[in-house]
Amino acid sequence: MADPNFYIETPRLILSHMNPTLDTHCDFFLELSNTPEVRAGNGGLALTLADREAARTNISENNRHIQSTGYGRYFISLKPSSLSSADTPTPVPEQLETFTKIGSLSIKVRLPDGPTLPDIGFALLTPFAGQGYVTEAAKGLLTYFQQVRGQTKFLGYCDPANAKSMAVFKRLGWRDHGGRGIKGLAAGRIVNGNVWSFGVESGLEEFGL
Repeated sequence: MADPNFYIETPRLILSHMNPTLDTHCDFFLELSNTPEVRAGNGGLALTLADREAARTNISENNRHIQSTGYGRYFISLKPSSLSSADTPTPVPEQLETFTKIGSLSIKVRLPDGPTLPDIGFALLTPFAGQGYVTEAAKGLLTYFQQVRGQTKFLGYCDPANAKSMAVFKRLGWRDHGGRGIKGLAAGRIVNGNVWSFGVESGLEEFGL
C-alpha cells in the first residue's frame, strides 16, 4: 500500500496518495473520472469506471504500480486559505482528509510498449479550472521527482483538440513536438496525440517516439 503519510506541498495545494480502503477516495475518483469535461478532454481515452468498487480496484492497481515503479497517480487537494501562506506550519497527515479534493495528477512510465520516459497527466473538476492549479501541482510534482528521485526528463501527451491541456504545457515551458503516434496509451494500438517534453535536448526517437 502507498504510504498514507506521504504528500507534496505547494503554496496552495497538497498532492497525496490515493487510499483504496477509504470510500471517500473511491467516490471522489469515480466522480472525477466520469466528469463530462474530463472524459471529453481525453480524446476517447477516458478512464471508464462504473461504480465505487471499480474505482477501488483502479486505485489499488495504481498503488501497486507506485510500489513497483515509483510512478503513479496522486490526488490534488486545495489547502484551506488559513494554510496557504509561507509562514504557516506544514499540515500533519491527519489534516489532509479535511482538505477539498479538486483533481488528480499522474506520472507514469508505460513500459514495455510505451516510451521509456515518464509522462504526466491531469484531471480537474470544472469549478476549479482556470485558476492555475494544474500548473502549480505539476511544478510541485516535477520538482519532487527532480530533487528526490533524480528524474530530469519528462513527457506529456494530449489530444490536439484539447486547448486547455495544450495551454498547461505551454505555461510550464515545455517543448512542443507536434503530433506523433504514441504506444502504450491504449492496448493494441497506436494513438495519435500531441507530444510535449521537458529536459529533453535532442529528438524523441531514442525514447520510443
